[in-house]
Order: sequence, then C-alpha cells, then structure tokens
Amino acid sequence: MNQKITNIIFCQARVPYGNLGDLILTKLLFSKLRKQGQIIVNDLDVPEWYCKELDFER
Repeated sequence: MNQKITNIIFCQARVPYGNLGDLILTKLLFSKLRKQGQIIVNDLDVPEWYCKELDFER
C-alpha cells in the first residue's frame, strides 16, 4: 500500500489581540505552516474576528 504521510501541526492562537503586529506575525507563521502539513489551532477564548483574519474556520 502507498500511504501519504501528512504532518499534523498544533498551534496556539492566544496572543495579544490588540496588537496588529502579532496578527501579522501569526498570519505569516500560519501561511508557512500550511505548506508543511495540516494545522490544528487551539482557538479557545480567541475572538471571532481574530480567527477570521487568520483564515481558519472554527
């Protein structure tokens, strides 16, 4: 059998939400990680607008 191995990457989305720099850095990190495998994000207590800006679904 030919199995495709996919990396599973766990991330924490809890950062200071009022800082635009943190949002940009997290977006860049996620864009790089998406190329490496499947991202699973812990979005507990993360504002809905922040998740939307990061382009991941809850």
